[in-house]
Amino acid sequence: MKRLTGKLMVLSWMILCVCLYAGNALAAETVQEIIQYEDGTYAEITLTENDTLTRSNTKSGTKTFTYKNNSGQILFTYTLTGYFQYGGSTSKAVSCSTKYNVVRGNWSKKSDKYYCSGNTAYGNATFSNSSTSKTAKLTITCSKTGTIS
Repeated sequence: MKRLTGKLMVLSWMILCVCLYAGNALAAETVQEIIQYEDGTYAEITLTENDTLTRSNTKSGTKTFTYKNNSGQILFTYTLTGYFQYGGSTSKAVSCSTKYNVVRGNWSKKSDKYYCSGNTAYGNATFSNSSTSKTAKLTITCSKTGTIS
């Protein structure tokens, strides 16, 4: 009996791992916009939409500003995550947060403001180095049907 219980536990864990992996694979990242700067640098803005497993009328979305040099190397990233409730005739941004990562160069974050209003999450940050500065402005919106944009 103990042997059968142990096998069932292992099988249960394997099924759980497959389900969690499949859930993470459903998150789709899409490049929404490329911003080209005069000095040859550019920024890619990507959106990732995630379904949450806890409640059917909640979603989260992540938008990332990835700043790259003219060789395509990442200099820094700025990410906004928004959490939303939707259904019926309304949708609402419940909370949001930001994070950043300086990958190379002497970039530093000078300011960061983020907030939720209505059905939209907003993030606005300025990064600078010794010679220039760049501003990352991001928004994530959730429709009443749960579409993240």
